[in-house]
Amino acid sequence: MKAELKEMFSFEMPFPLKDFSPENKRNFGISLRLMMGLENREGSDSFDIIVRSPDWIRTQHEQENFLWGNNLLIVLEYDFF
Repeated sequence: MKAELKEMFSFEMPFPLKDFSPENKRNFGISLRLMMGLENREGSDSFDIIVRSPDWIRTQHEQENFLWGNNLLIVLEYDFF
């Protein structure tokens, strides 16, 4: 059995993610829903993740010395494969 990404989208935008490009690729944050399922099979389960850049975390949490990271993916720069 092998899992595959069947769909990926964000409730934050009304258009496909492939058309999204943040103003600053090194300072952005976005919430995503990943639909994962078994390869060559119908059906999927949803997984919600938060994608943030270190610069976004730094600017948004300037006053705090910590950040909880449940379901958090930190990437250095935005790149929609």
